[in-house]
Amino acid sequence: DDFGAAYPGFLIMNPRLLDKVSISVKQWIFAHECGHQFRGPDEETADCFAVQRGRRQGWLTPAGLDEVCTFIAPAKGDMMHLSGSHRCEYMRKCYADPKVH
Repeated sequence: DDFGAAYPGFLIMNPRLLDKVSISVKQWIFAHECGHQFRGPDEETADCFAVQRGRRQGWLTPAGLDEVCTFIAPAKGDMMHLSGSHRCEYMRKCYADPKVH
């Protein structure tokens, strides 16, 4: 029921939902789930991993990061995730500074 999920050793991506978002958001979702594989369960760490990878590999531009932020802005916080606006603020710091996380 979500766009993607990470489990030890594999990812699950939901193509039905992914078809509804931009390429930048699709790539960020995939990289976020990869972040869980490489860095663990922490959501902020996975977010940071994704935007730094995107910047380094050239597929996440500042405009693409704006798309990601627009995508997650409506998200309310829960036990695992901060609110979308807090996540966006942190991702912008990670995108700007490769030394974060």
